[in-house]
Amino acid sequence: MKNIKKIGIIDVFIIIFVTIVSFLLIKDQIFKKDELNNMVPIVYRFEIEGAQRQLIEQLELDKEIFIAEQNTSIGKVKDFQIIAYEKEHEDLDTGELKIIRYSDKYTALLDIKANSSIKDDTILVGQQEIKVGSKLRIKGKAMTCTGYITHIEKED
Repeated sequence: MKNIKKIGIIDVFIIIFVTIVSFLLIKDQIFKKDELNNMVPIVYRFEIEGAQRQLIEQLELDKEIFIAEQNTSIGKVKDFQIIAYEKEHEDLDTGELKIIRYSDKYTALLDIKANSSIKDDTILVGQQEIKVGSKLRIKGKAMTCTGYITHIEKED
């Protein structure tokens, strides 16, 4: 009977500490599983004005799109349209607005499909917040470009 030790206060603190640390380490995995079950497929329109030919030639369906600074995926190209880049300029002599069409630049309209988590009024694709008017820098193999999100909808 002399070999049996009593549980001291230090032992209780160690048990509590180990329990708390264990919970903190596994809670992320538990909540990520719940988050994956609550993923909502969305399609959003990403508009790039003044895109160079190099970028246009890289576009293809199902190509993954990445944020330039973080190198994280924000979805795959579901559809895209390429239209001539036009910009309004004021003629200084007459004061009229004229539309000038550039032959070496394009406007690219990308429909990007992604799985998102929606919490309150925030739509997240990975760690990136997606909202209309957001300015994002995306990258391809040979270049980066900047564009804006102009439309978001849930996919059926």
